[in-house]
Amino acid sequence: MKTIRNIFIFFCLLTIAHCSFAQYDPSKINKKAFQLYNQAIQRAEDGNFTSAVGLLLQAIETDKNYVDAYLSLAKAYNEIKNYKNSVDYYEKAFALDTNYTIDYKLLYSDNLAGLGEFEKALNAVNELLTKKPPKNSTSFQKALDRKKRYEFAVDYEKNHPNKMYVFAPKNMGSAINTSESEYFPSLTIDGNELVFTRKLNGRNEDFFYSHKKSTGEWDVAKEIEGNLNTPMSEGAQNISQDGQWLLFTGCNFPDGFGSCDLYISYLTKQGWSEPENLGSNVNSEFWESTPSLSPDKKDLFDHYINELKKKGHAQGLMKIQTFKGRIHIWEYNNSLKTIGVATPIVRGYARDITESRKAEERIRQSEIRLNEAQAIAHISSWEIDLATNNHTWSDEFYRIYGLNSGEIEPSAELFLSHMHPGDAAFAQKKMKEAFDTHKDSSFNFRFIRKDGMIRHGYAECRINHADARAIASPGSFHQSG
Repeated sequence: MKTIRNIFIFFCLLTIAHCSFAQYDPSKINKKAFQLYNQAIQRAEDGNFTSAVGLLLQAIETDKNYVDAYLSLAKAYNEIKNYKNSVDYYEKAFALDTNYTIDYKLLYSDNLAGLGEFEKALNAVNELLTKKPPKNSTSFQKALDRKKRYEFAVDYEKNHPNKMYVFAPKNMGSAINTSESEYFPSLTIDGNELVFTRKLNGRNEDFFYSHKKSTGEWDVAKEIEGNLNTPMSEGAQNISQDGQWLLFTGCNFPDGFGSCDLYISYLTKQGWSEPENLGSNVNSEFWESTPSLSPDKKDLFDHYINELKKKGHAQGLMKIQTFKGRIHIWEYNNSLKTIGVATPIVRGYARDITESRKAEERIRQSEIRLNEAQAIAHISSWEIDLATNNHTWSDEFYRIYGLNSGEIEPSAELFLSHMHPGDAAFAQKKMKEAFDTHKDSSFNFRFIRKDGMIRHGYAECRINHADARAIASPGSFHQSG
């Protein structure tokens, strides 16, 4: 990228549209099969994977060379945890065109691992890394991680030929599991309270809980009560062993120090309290995730005291209850004095930031409404500061690509890595023209979501200049197709 004296903002609006497929010859795809495929993808978008499976089977019956229908059907079976059928249809797609489908070897390996076929899974990943290593660093690292896990499993099996080991996980049943994704389970010490994360509609991560009955069965899981679940991204929770505290990861919160921070909530009579950021002693400008709490819950306080002793100061946020019962938020900065005094003294200052936090909350609610509007319209925004190469994606941008908000640092490399191979060079050329000429640009393209689904997109990029600084302005765009 050329050096630019002034700061320009590259603003790109991305919209999802009809599904597409990377055919070898587009004219040979049956039109009826095409229509069935589009209907299937819409069902999948709505979370109705069973209906999507039926439509994709019809599309394949109509055109038996429809490679993308086989790939999408394999993914749909994966979503409903039918790993055997998923593997079967990936293999049918591979048989039709090994070169076109090579990028799907990693997803294929996941389903093989689900069946315990680790040697075949290892071969699939090795084939991907040998023939077409992922260009995106995150995808490449994911492939290497899978390779290590599969190698461990294969070696373990070879070293235990008598199979004197048991891998027999028992599904917790329909009271807990659904067609949605459930993960990050956390139990209280008595084993009677379960909290987990459920991804709703393939987008929003929320907390659910269930209580174990005296019969040993679990109650039907419900949304956790209180002020925890929002349209933002909450996940990777850990409940204290007494069931009174909940620590979790919150991404893109307005009070965050980085993209993802650690938060804590307390169980009250009204449900779980509004989450509190654990402060700068714990969180940083980097990524904090997957917290774990000691059984006695003292590690959190020990950390604060240890930091104060070690560094001589501590700062962060706290909640204060007034005599009238009102809750105020204070920002504090404390220091420890040990020299020249008989007893160590902690001194510092605190200021009430309640009103400013309320203003931030109003802004957050406005952002939530904007995110909801973008989600409904399948419209997203992307902003780049060309001077600093700092990228910002809206939540819907992540969702369109099948990613969790804040899951990975946004970049031009990541944007292009999801481009369909047939359109990547063209899209890169159009983006380069916008960078080099500082002129508006727009283009249609195909892209591949994280789940392997192929989509059509339309991007409109505008660069406006004012006071030696670019101002991002919205462009007009619509669903293509």
